[in-house]
Amino acid sequence: MAFILELTPTTVSHRRFLDNVPLAINHELLYELIHPDCGRLQDALYQRLGPDGAGAEAEREKLLQEPLNVQETREDLAARYERLRAAAAALKSAIY
Repeated sequence: MAFILELTPTTVSHRRFLDNVPLAINHELLYELIHPDCGRLQDALYQRLGPDGAGAEAEREKLLQEPLNVQETREDLAARYERLRAAAAALKSAIY
């Protein structure tokens, strides 16, 4: 009941507005890429990342490189997963 009382028309419309912000940004970016009269974003991407840009190979490598904290977290989770699999196998062999 308290949740229903919290949902005033103002909060509902505010939430709808906030939910549409990422959609509007996505729409504008796609419009810039696709629309023939507004190709500035696509031109800038090609100029900076295209095959003819200066230092384009290094820039692409930098953009595709995995952040260090993500790499460390992934390696830690992989090690935990392997330990869990080994423990599960040991339990399974002990039970059967």
